[in-house]
Amino acid sequence: MPLDPEIAEALRANSRDAAAAFLEDFDHIHALLAGNVYGREHARRLSVILRRLLIESELLAIASPRVGRIRVAAPDLSNVYVETALRNPVSFSVLIFAPGVLHPLYSMAGNAPHSMKIDEGTFSVAAFRDQRVLYLAGEWVSRRDLIRYVANEKSGVHSGQEDKLAHKSTISKLEMMMSVTTSSSNGRIEVTLVDAPTDAPISTYQKNATNPVLMYMYLTAAALVRSPDIERLAETIRQELA
Repeated sequence: MPLDPEIAEALRANSRDAAAAFLEDFDHIHALLAGNVYGREHARRLSVILRRLLIESELLAIASPRVGRIRVAAPDLSNVYVETALRNPVSFSVLIFAPGVLHPLYSMAGNAPHSMKIDEGTFSVAAFRDQRVLYLAGEWVSRRDLIRYVANEKSGVHSGQEDKLAHKSTISKLEMMMSVTTSSSNGRIEVTLVDAPTDAPISTYQKNATNPVLMYMYLTAAALVRSPDIERLAETIRQELA
């Protein structure tokens, strides 16, 4: 049901500063992706934005009085959950090589990486935030878990202040066991997932390297700003602030 016009106007007025900040974040993320800049520093900063928009529900508060309900375009992993249950891989990550191109990589025990085609779906903001996206040894981790981990544990925001993080041990293992390096050719994002043995974690600092945990800050941000409903919201705010 549409909001009463007077209520909608009051909500728009109350959230105008937040809307202006969202527009700045929207443009910043687009510029970051266009420049093909990937690394730890930017991932940590993205976690601050994603925490505010998704976990603290600021995105919904901004969108509701302006465009109503919004949905986010993202990989539909329904088939992957079934496949993972059957194959029981050691670890799993879905990495986006280019806009609109979805390529999952499995790290199978004793087998070469396995890939399958995944369709794109649309999700409510809550479903997108809570979507399970990384897997290790029988345990799935959601976007919410990853955002909170990076924000709280990697000096994004509230560093060291929250200890009760869901799946903290699993996320830490994923972060230490794998390294993701990125490069760009003709605007295409190429991601190489490199596994290290469990007993030889990757712990050395590499400025231009990241890992699946940090990489999901980019993937989540990219899914948001490239979703039609979010683009429509950004344009609505531009007109409002003009």
